[in-house]
Amino acid sequence: MKAFLAALSLLTILPLRVKEIPPVGRLVVFFPLVGALYGGLVVGWVVLGDLVKLSSMVIVWGMMALPLFVNGFLHFDGWCDTWDGFLALASRQKRLEIMKDSRVGVFGLSLGILLLLLRYSVYPLVLSHLLGIGFSWVLSRSAMVWIAYRASYPREKGTAAFLVGQVPSWAFWGVGLQVLLIALGFTWGLRSVRPLFSLVVSFLGTWGMRRLSYRKIGGITGDVIGATAELVEILSLCVWMDWV
Repeated sequence: MKAFLAALSLLTILPLRVKEIPPVGRLVVFFPLVGALYGGLVVGWVVLGDLVKLSSMVIVWGMMALPLFVNGFLHFDGWCDTWDGFLALASRQKRLEIMKDSRVGVFGLSLGILLLLLRYSVYPLVLSHLLGIGFSWVLSRSAMVWIAYRASYPREKGTAAFLVGQVPSWAFWGVGLQVLLIALGFTWGLRSVRPLFSLVVSFLGTWGMRRLSYRKIGGITGDVIGATAELVEILSLCVWMDWV
């Protein structure tokens, strides 16, 4: 229970009093469960909105806003900071300095707007796929574990140094097994390969972000972990779109 509460405290702004942080392995195996709670919150909003006959656009707005408030915009901030650094025509060290800067530049602002516009475009096309919506959040939090596994931290110290490169193999595979079992269960229950496709897309998106990060800054930072979660959430959800 302490490990779960620690994971929940790390990935949200909920006022949980965790006196002692458990070992990284015990902590990250609960990331998929925390993702499921995010998914449950969003799905619950969709169901509630449908019951009270809210317009689809209001429902979509809530789907976008609720997770941002729950995590204090932390991962969205990581998304913006990451692209500010990655797209800068500068050295690796200078990119790291840009990403550390609390100010948002034109690259981060532009990519942040594009991410929100992408969500606003995709969410209306997945409203009938509640399991897909929930699963996308499980995958996004699992991707944070995958990208940190056996990674290098490019700074001497930082907020994510305790996680990057510190995930044990059993925890990495444990998280992977959790999402695989969920994907197989959904595939069997829905008689659809979409859950497996969303898992594959999530893993490929994580792998691509990892390669890009190493090329740009020589490792993985907390901002990149947050950006990966944002990317995987929307990529995995694209698999569930109903084209009208």
